[in-house]
Amino acid sequence: MEGELRVKKALGREAIRYFRLEGTKLSYSKDKSMPPARKNILEASNCILNDLKGNMFLFHCRSPARTLRLQAETEEDKTKWLSALFEAKLNTKGAASASSASCSLQ
Repeated sequence: MEGELRVKKALGREAIRYFRLEGTKLSYSKDKSMPPARKNILEASNCILNDLKGNMFLFHCRSPARTLRLQAETEEDKTKWLSALFEAKLNTKGAASASSASCSLQ
């Protein structure tokens, strides 16, 4: 899955970034033509996803290293991203541990 998401930063700043989810790797760059910087690659299997219902299509992807506060253009886009990220987590954990608490959507 790939597309633009708005990244919410400190002090109310925000930036539009191009995100790609390939397997379990979530990466982003300034635009579609640029490769992601190494620091901009997250392992989806390590992320805890938070659906911020009622907050203008916002969701969080929290990893041990950082928290991304993301905003989709529509509720449908937010649902697609959350579903794809959650599916990546499930595929990483495997069938034996798919019900593990570390694989959560909050």
